[in-house]
Amino acid sequence: VSSLFAGGLGTAGSPYQIATAEQFENINDMFGISGTTYYQLANDIDLAETETHIGQWGDEATIGNLKNAIIDGNNYKLIAKEGVAIFGDCQGTIVFENLQAEIKNYSMVAAAYRGADMTFENVIVSGGFYSENGGNIAAFLIYGWGTLTFKNCENKATISTIDYNAVFVGYSFGGDWVFENC
Repeated sequence: VSSLFAGGLGTAGSPYQIATAEQFENINDMFGISGTTYYQLANDIDLAETETHIGQWGDEATIGNLKNAIIDGNNYKLIAKEGVAIFGDCQGTIVFENLQAEIKNYSMVAAAYRGADMTFENVIVSGGFYSENGGNIAAFLIYGWGTLTFKNCENKATISTIDYNAVFVGYSFGGDWVFENC
């Protein structure tokens, strides 16, 4: 497993180090691992050339899928692939922290389908997109249910669509939401 990343053991004390887009894609290989897996960015990463995967429900293009994961951006930037969610099928407990994300035409940080309990802490989203097709559009999360926590987050993205759009979450299926200093 360690050969999939630039280093680390996937633990809190030694998170997997992600230095390239190819290593970022390897997060998909960790989806079935039990327990919590820890990741940390080691560089800015442009996802423009990464492989696109189809989410669990078959209608959302994504780069990575997460289950019980902590993603520490280490104050680096993830640059989204146009038209693709950075993370798609999110299950269990997911934490995004210290991350800068740049979204592009019809992309967002996450499209959670499985009711993951998600925390976004010290996350800044920039960039923007326009959609003529409408739909539930948001910079941070397209579908939210479960417990969603946003702490010290900032949306600098420009979002324009003919239908629903939101600053943080595009559509809610219920659950508890907490916003602190956003």
